[in-house]
Parts: sequence; C-alpha cells; structure tokens
Amino acid sequence: MNSGYVTDKIKEFLDGACGREDRISRIKDMQHLLNFELQVAELTDEEQRDMCTELKGNSSKIDSLQSATARDRYFMDLARHEYMRQCSWSDYLNGVTDEKPTRAGGL
Repeated sequence: MNSGYVTDKIKEFLDGACGREDRISRIKDMQHLLNFELQVAELTDEEQRDMCTELKGNSSKIDSLQSATARDRYFMDLARHEYMRQCSWSDYLNGVTDEKPTRAGGL
C-alpha cells in the first residue's frame, strides 16, 4: 500500500463528514490514532516487554507474612500497584503525559 492510496482514503473519509464539526471530530480521532501508534512504535523492545508484563508477587515476602490480613493487604497493594502502572502506560500512549512509566519494584 503506498502513501498516495492512504492519502486518498483519508481525504475520502474526511469528505464524507456531515458538516464542519464532524470533519473536525474525524481529524482529531485520526490524529489521536496516529499519535498512539507513534508512541507504541517508538517503544524499545524492553519497554514493550515491561508494558505487557504483569507484576508478580515476591514469594519469600508472601511466605513471611504471618496472618491472612497481612497477605490480603500485600495482594491488595500489588493489585493497586499493577493498576496504577497500567494507567501510567495508558496515559503515556494516549498522550496525556510525555513521561514513560518506569519499572518499579519493591513489592
């Protein structure tokens, strides 16, 4: 597929807009898609692995926890950390922030 074909399809898509606001909305949607794809394409192999790798609990830490309450707290903290990490990647890839998430440990 060459760039002329893609350009023609984009223009055809934009020409199909119903009014000024629809055209602007379509352009913004395409811009967001292209920015997202650029952010993904610019990730290093290591960053791509980190983004797609779930955190695992530290088995020696888990074994050292004496009570069910302490284990529950540990797993809740691990889940919260994983959720925040995924939110950070989403924010970076969607252009909310320019800062790539860093690999964090300690749990």
